[in-house]
Amino acid sequence: MRKYISLAFMAFLSCSMLTSVSAQYSLTIESSEAVNVPGNTVYRFYVNLTDASDKFSAVFGNDQDPLVINSPDGIFNSEYNASWSASGINPAFLGFFPDMAEDSYATVGLDGPAGAGQADPSLVEDPALTPTISDYFINGGTSLNVNTLTGGSWYVLNTAGNALPPADLKVLVMQITSPGPLSGTLNYQVFPLGVGADQVQLSADFNTAGPVSGCMDATACNFNDAASSDDGSCDYSCHGCVDVVACNYDPSATIEDGSCEYCQGCGEPAEGVAYTLTVESSAAVHAPGNTVYRFYVNLTDASDKFSAVFGNDQDPLVINSPDGIFNSEYNASWSASGINPAFLGFFPDMAEDSYATVGLDGPAGAGQADPSLVEDPALTPTISDYFINGGTSLNVNTLTGGSWYVLNTAGNALP
Repeated sequence: MRKYISLAFMAFLSCSMLTSVSAQYSLTIESSEAVNVPGNTVYRFYVNLTDASDKFSAVFGNDQDPLVINSPDGIFNSEYNASWSASGINPAFLGFFPDMAEDSYATVGLDGPAGAGQADPSLVEDPALTPTISDYFINGGTSLNVNTLTGGSWYVLNTAGNALPPADLKVLVMQITSPGPLSGTLNYQVFPLGVGADQVQLSADFNTAGPVSGCMDATACNFNDAASSDDGSCDYSCHGCVDVVACNYDPSATIEDGSCEYCQGCGEPAEGVAYTLTVESSAAVHAPGNTVYRFYVNLTDASDKFSAVFGNDQDPLVINSPDGIFNSEYNASWSASGINPAFLGFFPDMAEDSYATVGLDGPAGAGQADPSLVEDPALTPTISDYFINGGTSLNVNTLTGGSWYVLNTAGNALP
């Protein structure tokens, strides 16, 4: 039971949002002429925090608070970033493909792959959206409207270093390159002073062509501190239980009203089900003298969902590799999210890189999610460092430990 609780708690941390509204954290859009995409403008969206200990959590949208981006002239998407986020913008490739730096992507504080102590953002989204968030930031389009009951969100856990703001307190949440103006609404969540229990949410309208109108009442669900005039659109019907682990969780609620109820003993793992490990090996083609080992967990039913790989002081996660491991310099990520298929023809050894994953050997596709990582920074090496820089061993054996995982809404959680 202890293992189940720890994994459920991680899912709770990454999904619990939409509980209150604050006028404190504003949205800023900076623009500059694109250098490598002639005729386009690069728009960078920042949320302004107020304290160095504030943590940015998520950008989200649903049927109560739609996330809207209008880009009538389309947006630029570099074919060399196969990810919806900045995780696929490997600095090693910028010299060859400079337009990658002006790609359109969603992010939390990063303009490239996550570094030490950071985390690439995760994505949950309703596959019924047209386009989905991932499709919009990979293939482009004239609009994005996240307005369904399930909706969507990109986020990081509050353990990620990039949840904290840089020195100027501005957290980058999105970059869009377009030949025309942009307008819409962003909804986002912040943890003031890093305290998750004090989470606040804000909706901000934007229009790069001029001022906008919206709801100016700070007590409303859709308050927008950037509107210059009130348009009568304020919505107050968003109260309910927003805790995803509660029995009466209401996905349509955006403000916690204290009604959450909790079941005792629900969700316990099934007894007597054996999920085994298989290791397959083959000679490396592009890393001579090496063997490629692929580790699989065997599920027993098509509806089973894989959650996480983890380690801690009670159940250490141990990998002994006395002769070291191969890490391709062209995958800057600890996961497979940096293995862009567009580069494999140029750098084939990427396919034999060492990485952690959940069901993927490349960036997440439609309905999928790149795995997230939580880890104790005191580990030597950390999980991310081992899979980026290599080593002779990995031992995740501290009280905090570490884990890579996906939420059960991700398509790659299914076998």
